[in-house]
Amino acid sequence: MKRLLLVLILSLVITPQLFAQTQIGKAVFARGITTAETGGGDVRVLGAEAAIFEGDMLTTGEKSFVVIEFDDGTRMSLRPNTIFHLEKFKQAENQAEVRLHSGGLRASTGSISKLNPEGFKLHARNTTTIVRDADFDVRLCQEECEQEAENYQVQQKPSAFVVGRVAEIKGTLTITSNTQYSRLAVKGAPLYQGDTLLSGKDAYAVLAFRDKGRITIQAETTFKIDTLQFEQTSGGQDKALFDLIQGGLRALTGLIGEENKEAYQVNTPVATIGIRGTGFDLVCVGNCVAPGSKEISDTAILAMGDGLFASVWEGAISIKTDVGEVVLTKGSVVIVPDKGSKPKALPETPPFIDDNPAPRPDKVLINHENLFSSYPIKTYRFGLFFAVYKGHLTTTETDKKYLDLGIEEASRYDVDKDGNLLRLDRIPPLLRNDPYFKSIDESFWENYDFLDENFDDYFECTIL
Repeated sequence: MKRLLLVLILSLVITPQLFAQTQIGKAVFARGITTAETGGGDVRVLGAEAAIFEGDMLTTGEKSFVVIEFDDGTRMSLRPNTIFHLEKFKQAENQAEVRLHSGGLRASTGSISKLNPEGFKLHARNTTTIVRDADFDVRLCQEECEQEAENYQVQQKPSAFVVGRVAEIKGTLTITSNTQYSRLAVKGAPLYQGDTLLSGKDAYAVLAFRDKGRITIQAETTFKIDTLQFEQTSGGQDKALFDLIQGGLRALTGLIGEENKEAYQVNTPVATIGIRGTGFDLVCVGNCVAPGSKEISDTAILAMGDGLFASVWEGAISIKTDVGEVVLTKGSVVIVPDKGSKPKALPETPPFIDDNPAPRPDKVLINHENLFSSYPIKTYRFGLFFAVYKGHLTTTETDKKYLDLGIEEASRYDVDKDGNLLRLDRIPPLLRNDPYFKSIDESFWENYDFLDENFDDYFECTIL
C-alpha cells in the first residue's frame, strides 16, 4: 500500500517545464520504482509506456529495474540502484551522450551508433566509451560486486573471437561478416574469421593479427579472412588462410608462418601463395580478379596487363598454379597472367608496387600488446566493467589511453586508482549472467505475471 501511495504522489509531480523537454523514447517494461528527474528538479515515476526525455536523470530503486527504448531503436535494461543520465540525444544529427553514475545496464544500440561510428558516447567516471553498433554490458562496481560474484562459477577462458584489428586506416574501409552484416571500420576495429574487407578509392588499412602477422590492403581491394586460428598449442591447429579477391596487399607473416610454413597461404583467382617466412606484395588485376568483382580504376596498374603481380621483399614465397609451383626469393618480381600459366619474371619492379602509397606493414609502428593482451579478473571492487557481445567499443581514459573491445571481450577500469584500463581474459559472469540484464529481451516480459508474484524468489534462484 505504501509503495502504491508513493507511485501516485510522484506521478502527480509534473510541471509545465516537463512539456518543454524533447521526448526521446519511452519505458517499455518496469518493475519496482524507477524515477526520472528533469533538469528543473521535477520527479516522476516511470511505468510501462511512460515517456523519457532528453536531460532525464533515471534512478532505479532497490530490487527495481526498467527497460527503456530510444527513438533510434536503442534499448537498455537498467539494473537496481542505477543512476543514469540521458545527457544528449539528437537523432537527426546521429549524436547521443549518456552517463552512468552508479549501477549498471545492458544495451543494444540502434541507428545512431550504426550510422555514425563516433556518434554514441557513454561516460562513466573518468572514461568515455564510443559505442559502435554494439550489444554490451557496463557495470560500475563498489564493494557490493565482490560478494555478488561469489554466487557465480568462474567460467573457462574461451577461444578468441577477435583474430585481428585495424591498426591503421586512411579513407573508407567496409567490413562484411560471413552473415552479411556490414560495418564501417575505424582504427582499432575488431576483425573476425569470415570477414570480407573492401577498401575505397585512395584508401588503405593496416591489419594486425594475433600471431603478430600484418597485412596492408591497398585502395580498391577486396580481401577475405577465410581462417585464422592461433591458440599456440602443441596440436598444430594454428593456421592462416586469406583470399585476395581483387586489388592488392602487402604482407608480413607472423608466428603461424614461422612455426608451420604450410599453415599460411593467400588464395587468388589465378594462383595460391605459400610462404617461407616472408614479406611480399601482391596486386591482382584483369584476368586475376574474381568474376563479379568491380575492377580497380588505377590506370598505371591496368597498363601493365592482366594477371597477378608478386614482389618479394623479405624471405621467399611459393606461387602455385594449375601448371606447377615456383619459388620466388627476395628481390624477385613476376606476373602470373592466368591460372594456366607459369609466373613470368619482370625486369624491374612496376612503379605501382615501388611507389605504393599504402605502407609496408613492417614500417608501421604497432603496439601489439595494447591490441591483444588480456589479464585475469583479480577483484570486482571499485571497478568499471564492460562486456561486448556484438559490435565494437573504444574506451578512453582522461590521459588519452584507450582500449578497443570486440565480440566476447571485456575490460576493467580501476575506479579507486583512477586509471589502469585493462582488457580481461574473459567476460565476468557477474555481467554475462546478471538476471536483471536479461530483462532487455522481450521473451523475458512474457513471464511478467509470474515475476510480479514471485519477484524476489525468482531473482534469488537465478543468481544462485
